[in-house]
Amino acid sequence: MSETVDLTLLSASMQELQRDVRLLRIQLDQLVGSVPPRLAVLEQSVHAITTELARGFGQMQQQLARHEARFDALDAGLTAVRSEIAASTERLVRLLTPAPD
Repeated sequence: MSETVDLTLLSASMQELQRDVRLLRIQLDQLVGSVPPRLAVLEQSVHAITTELARGFGQMQQQLARHEARFDALDAGLTAVRSEIAASTERLVRLLTPAPD
């Protein structure tokens, strides 16, 4: 396969992309200019609500991370208690089991 790039095709593609971008900018400017004030206020309200929800979600994630850390510490403590209980039970069984003569 040839690694030669036809610059005329590349240039034509770039010019087509530039035209498309200019057209999109013009359409966007027209759309923004035709937005009624009520819709703009509604958009700002939705944006504010979304921002507040995102902030609350971030706080919730932080709380969940703190709870997970606490649960990990609690799990480690319970594991230590379980091993102590198992060792204690083994000692009691050895003490209560009569030794063979």
